[in-house]
Amino acid sequence: MTNRTVFSVTLWDIYQKEGREELERGNLEKARERFLAALEKAQAYGPNEPRIATTKRYLGLVAQRLKQYDEARRYYEEALELLEQQVGQKSPSLLKLLIAYKTLLRECGETNRLEAIDEKIEAIRREAEETLGTTDLFEEEVPANADEIPMSNEQALRIQELLNRPEVPEEVRQEVEMEIRDNPSYLWAHQTQARLRQIIVESYRPGSNQT
Repeated sequence: MTNRTVFSVTLWDIYQKEGREELERGNLEKARERFLAALEKAQAYGPNEPRIATTKRYLGLVAQRLKQYDEARRYYEEALELLEQQVGQKSPSLLKLLIAYKTLLRECGETNRLEAIDEKIEAIRREAEETLGTTDLFEEEVPANADEIPMSNEQALRIQELLNRPEVPEEVRQEVEMEIRDNPSYLWAHQTQARLRQIIVESYRPGSNQT
């Protein structure tokens, strides 16, 4: 029997995508409306659902662009608290949120707190590049007929873990989820892991797009 993993798109995914699209268009009130809908769906999974932190980061960004700084601070700090409880204080998953929070503090003139956040961001980046800077894929062996045999269960699980990372853009995640429904090969899965890991690594480098 060949392996077949099904990835489902939830209402949270839909609302989150719509919110990002409105944000990119500059429609801040519409973006906030969609992100609030996404937050409601995320909270339905429980108070410790990781997607809550993701959506609150975007709500913080919307509030920040509207210059509603107290609201932006509240969303960012709530998201940071939740995420740190889940992944610890040195996880790369904190990077985008810390950068957004740093930008807010600078806009508010709280420069006395920037140095500590900068140090934390750089420490996370260094550790991420050391641990994710290779594409050996856990020393995964690639058989000679890798393009003829199906993706393994282990590969499917690793791809899902990578797709769940906040550093992976929404459009890339949707593309991979579409392709994986066609029962791809072992070789495709190996190459896809390499691609996703490289995207994650590149997102940590200075100058990368952190939106």
